[in-house]
Amino acid sequence: VQFPEYAREIVRTLQSIFPDTPLVRRSKIYVSLPDPRNITVEEKALVQSYSGPMSLERRQHVLGMLGWHVRSCRPNLAYFIAGLQGRVATWTTSCDSCLTEVVAYMDEHPNEGFAQFVVHHDRLRAILISDANLASPYSQSCWSIFILGQHGTWAPVHFISRRQRCVCPGTASSETTAAASAIQEEGTFVRELNH
Repeated sequence: VQFPEYAREIVRTLQSIFPDTPLVRRSKIYVSLPDPRNITVEEKALVQSYSGPMSLERRQHVLGMLGWHVRSCRPNLAYFIAGLQGRVATWTTSCDSCLTEVVAYMDEHPNEGFAQFVVHHDRLRAILISDANLASPYSQSCWSIFILGQHGTWAPVHFISRRQRCVCPGTASSETTAAASAIQEEGTFVRELNH
């Protein structure tokens, strides 16, 4: 998937819903979602009457596309998209304005966000890191699995934090217990990732 091209597809889909509304170029997003408690009966009836290419389902389709795009490479838009997705049951014309503004910003900046690329598996390495904190009466263990790529790239893929099952008399034994738990639960998985 080419993410800038997918962003343009989202823009085209939104423009098919609002063909007469030009997208105003945005360098920043100024979205303020209206309070769903202040919806007038007339406004709700207007939105409910949309049909055909103007239907609420088409807006939900655009929100779904935006949701996937945000999870894949655009976390900077996550707050706005989550707010709009939470308003599907109480959609208003103000929500249409907010949706248009977010998509206009994305249209202005299609290359922003994470760059994703494929790396051959021989160049990846899985690392298991464990840690513990000594707290009375119980210690806490945590461990993480990271995938290390070439040129210093890395990605966290797993994290666990839980209370240790035994009482440790000191920091060294607490750290050792955390490492042993991590190896016992995740060691086989990390070894298989590395081969």
